[in-house]
Amino acid sequence: MNMSFFAQSVFLTALASLALAAFAYFKDREKEINRSLALFSLALAIWMFAQGMSAIAAQKEAILIWIRIQVGAAVFLPPFFLYFIFSLLELGQRMKGVLRASYLIAALFVLLDFSPLFVDRIRLFQGIKYYPELTPVYAAFALWLIATFCFGLVLLVMALRKSTGKQYNKLLYVFIASLVGFLGGGTAFFPIFNVRLPVISQLAMPLYVGVATYAIVKHKLLDITVYVRKGLIYSLVTASFTAIYLVLLLAANNFFQGWGQYNSLVATVFIVFGLGLVFQPLRERSQAIIDHLFFKSQYDYQETIKSFSEQLSSALRLEELNLLVRDGLLRILKAREAEICFGDRQPAGGSVLVVPVESKGKKWGSVVLGPKLSGDNYSAEDIRLLTTLANQMAVAFENIQLYQQLVRSESLAALGTLAAGMAHEIKNPLASIKAMTQIMPENSGDGEFLAKYAEMVPRQLDRINSILENLLRAGRAPKLERKSVNVNEILQEVLDLNANLCRKQDIELIHHLGDLPPIQADPDQLQQVFVNLVLNAMQAMPGGGRLEVTSRFEEEQIIIQVSDTGMGIPPDKLDKIFNPFYTLKEKGTGLGLFTAFRIVQEHGGTIDVKSREGEGTSFTIYLPHMNMCTEISLHN
Repeated sequence: MNMSFFAQSVFLTALASLALAAFAYFKDREKEINRSLALFSLALAIWMFAQGMSAIAAQKEAILIWIRIQVGAAVFLPPFFLYFIFSLLELGQRMKGVLRASYLIAALFVLLDFSPLFVDRIRLFQGIKYYPELTPVYAAFALWLIATFCFGLVLLVMALRKSTGKQYNKLLYVFIASLVGFLGGGTAFFPIFNVRLPVISQLAMPLYVGVATYAIVKHKLLDITVYVRKGLIYSLVTASFTAIYLVLLLAANNFFQGWGQYNSLVATVFIVFGLGLVFQPLRERSQAIIDHLFFKSQYDYQETIKSFSEQLSSALRLEELNLLVRDGLLRILKAREAEICFGDRQPAGGSVLVVPVESKGKKWGSVVLGPKLSGDNYSAEDIRLLTTLANQMAVAFENIQLYQQLVRSESLAALGTLAAGMAHEIKNPLASIKAMTQIMPENSGDGEFLAKYAEMVPRQLDRINSILENLLRAGRAPKLERKSVNVNEILQEVLDLNANLCRKQDIELIHHLGDLPPIQADPDQLQQVFVNLVLNAMQAMPGGGRLEVTSRFEEEQIIIQVSDTGMGIPPDKLDKIFNPFYTLKEKGTGLGLFTAFRIVQEHGGTIDVKSREGEGTSFTIYLPHMNMCTEISLHN
């Protein structure tokens, strides 16, 4: 029996639809979108199969039976289509009544399917294929089918207008597939209504299945990318193995054929053994080819995750880790919000994914993500990758804790340096007071001596008091009173206060303040930092020069730079300027830069210095722009 092109095409489409139905159902039968697509594809497969059977059947009685089966399957296309659209758009609860009414109507048409009221007689259309004759019930069925599909398409269009990103692309391909299937499949009604236009349902349905499959693979309609990817990889590996095996076997037969002791079985064993050795490299190479050809964005996604994991190991502060994780997750997972909640603090409302950060039974906190920008749900692979990152973050937390312990041990060493510096600074005024007190009995009647004594002792005591106050301020961690501040406003105020002094010292004051976002900081403490740096720069230029202050926002950091054209700092002393009581000025206390360093550090920032002797010095402050759920220290 010769099979027509029409029959071949509908049978192939039926087979493809059946495969799609089985795959959607067995991939994740718990999800409504999988069940609904499986039901719709199954009804479509039966409809197409019955069309093919009616085309190749020889007896009119058999043709009539297959046409009635075809109509029975078509009756379920409208409710299953609505079920799929409602599941895709998450309208199941709102449209429950509409869906139930659609099932009831479909059930009524099924009951009438094998009666003369629905399909009575069949007739040959244009001498090619048999179609049912039009009845009132069939006309009502056709109108109901058209109205139902139009309703589903309108819902898709309304959702498209509100969607963005990947969600928009996914809905767009579903709309295109549905429109192609509806318009092409609807041409099957032409012969019944005696419309003399070509029937293209056998051409449109394969397009529908193809576009739907593309939407599943490319835009994760059913989140099956991982399975398709693995299937493609092993298909390519199998094809490569087969090709290599045949080539090597033919080559061995041709090359060793003239040898008397040649055994093809031995050659086959060696070839199979060799292929076993190259299986893993060949699989990895095939995976790279498939990823680049079909899953380029996912391949880049995984490469970014790998790079991101490497960056986690370099974070040494909680603020730095929070900034790195937040920006990385926003970039990689395309989430609207991402943050770390430290300790047991609960995330704020609006979070859709919370992954704990745990290590060795200890919970450090949790990673909190808001919805995706595209509106898509987080896939199983997203969650798996995020869990892997959370484990690596736990290791980063442990590293930060070890680093803080090291800092505390270094602080004890610095305390010894601080005590030695304090003793040195206080010893000189105490020696002067002691010397004057020792000779006082001998000069008790000397008015000039007493006047000098009365002037010198309070002055030296004031000096000791000033040293102790500076020491207390430097040794005590600054208590930050954070509020939303604009760093440029603080800088401008400091520059305005020192503008007259710069003019008197013949110092050219230049400032370029870029646009900065507000940050949570202590304005008084930051002002103290800027005042110290500006005054140090002015004192480094007693003969005049140029003082330049700039600010900018780069890579989620606020960067402030204070540069001068003064005498500079010798290279061998540059690494000591932030130590307490270390100063290059005759009357300096050595606590100004140390205090500035502490304040910047408490704000989660860093301060760097570059200097050339005889050319000038440049201090650069880096302040993070971040938003943490809570601020705690790991050692607390």
